[in-house]
Amino acid sequence: MNKRNGSATLLAIMVMLFFSIIISGLIPMMNQELKAITTDHNVLQARYAAEAGIKHAYLSLQASNTIDGNTFYQSLSMGQVNNKAAQYSLSITPQNGTTQLAANTALTPGTIYAITSTGTYNGVSQTVTEYYTASGGGSGDADVIWTPPATTDYANTIKYAALSDGALTAWSGNAVANNKYGANYALATTKKIDPKSYRVQIPAIDQVKNVDLKLLEATFFKPTNTLFSAYTRKTMDSVMNPDLQYSSSWGDLWTNSRIIFPSGYSFYEVSGKVVVNTPLTLANGSRVIIYSSKDIIINSPLSGHFALIAEGDIQLDAACTGHIEFYSKKDMRIYRSVTGYGLFMSLQNLHVTAGTYDKAFMFGDNSVVLSGAQVTGAVYSRGTMTLEGATNITYDANAIPTS
Repeated sequence: MNKRNGSATLLAIMVMLFFSIIISGLIPMMNQELKAITTDHNVLQARYAAEAGIKHAYLSLQASNTIDGNTFYQSLSMGQVNNKAAQYSLSITPQNGTTQLAANTALTPGTIYAITSTGTYNGVSQTVTEYYTASGGGSGDADVIWTPPATTDYANTIKYAALSDGALTAWSGNAVANNKYGANYALATTKKIDPKSYRVQIPAIDQVKNVDLKLLEATFFKPTNTLFSAYTRKTMDSVMNPDLQYSSSWGDLWTNSRIIFPSGYSFYEVSGKVVVNTPLTLANGSRVIIYSSKDIIINSPLSGHFALIAEGDIQLDAACTGHIEFYSKKDMRIYRSVTGYGLFMSLQNLHVTAGTYDKAFMFGDNSVVLSGAQVTGAVYSRGTMTLEGATNITYDANAIPTS
C-alpha cells in the first residue's frame, strides 16, 4: 500500500510539474495577446477620432467656406472611451502644397484642398488625409460639361430635392428634406400616389406639373460633341504612363509609377473598355475627359476635375475626391463616395448603393434607385424612383447645374 501510495504521489507531483511548465509557457503568450488586443483597440479608437475630425472639417467648410479657428489647429475631444480621451486635430493645405493655411482664410471657389486629421487615443496616433473642393457659394455653380435646358419647366424642376416622372417607392426609414423651398419641394412625383399604397411610406407629394425631366439626350454621346471643344485631344504615351512599355492600356490601366497628365484641358478618346486600377490625380486648374466607346470601370480613386463618358455602362467602386462627372449611355452603378462635387447622369438606370455625396446632382432617364446613400444636392428620374436602406437626401441648390 505504501509503495502504491508513494507511486501515486510521485505521479501527481509529475503531473503538477508538467502543467506548471505548460502554464508558465502560456502566460507570456497570453500577455502578448493581451498587449496586441490593447494596441489594436488603441489604433482603432485613434482612427475613429481621425475620421470624425474629417467629417467635422467638411461640415465647417461647407458652412462658411472659411477656415474656422475653432475647428482647425485645435485639439478637440470626442469624449471618454474606457476613461481615456479620444481627440483629433485638423490642418489644411492646398492640394499640392505643404504650407498650412492660417485660420480665418477664405477658400478659393473650385480649388481643391487637402485636409489632414490626426486622431489620438491612449498615446497612439492615426492620420487621415482627404480632399475638399471649395464651393463657389452661388446657386447652380457646378461648372459641368453637360448643358441643362434653358426652360421655365427646368427652373421649376430644380426646386425639388427628389423628383420622379414615374412610380415612386420610398420605404420608411428614408428621408428627404428641402429647407430652401419647403416640404412640398422635398420628395415628389408627377404621377398620382395611391393613398392605400404601401410603397410610399414617407411624406411625398404627387401630380407635380410643369416640370422638365428630359435632361440627357442620346446625341450627347459622340466624341465630336461640341461641348467637348474646349478640350485638347491627347493620347496616352510613355511620358504620361511610364509603364506603357509593359502593355498597360486604357483597357486595364495600371502603373508602378504615377500617371502624369499634361496641364490644361485634355480629351482622351478610347475605342474600347476603360478599367482604372491605379489612382489618377489632376493638378489644380487642369481637367480631363475620358471618353469610352464601351464601359468604364473605376477601381481606384480619382482626385481632381475628371469627366468620364461611356457609351456603355459606368461602375464606380473607389472613393473619389474633387470634381467628378459621370455620363453613361447605359447603366450606372455607384458603390463608393465622392467628396467634393459629383454629377451622375445615366441615359438608362442609375443605382447608387451606400456612400456619402456631399454635393451631388443625380439623374436616371429610366430609373433611379438609392440604397443607403447620403446625398446633399438633388436627385431626379425621368422614370421610376426607389429610396431604400436609410437613404437621406438634403436639398442643395449649389449642386444643380443651370444654363
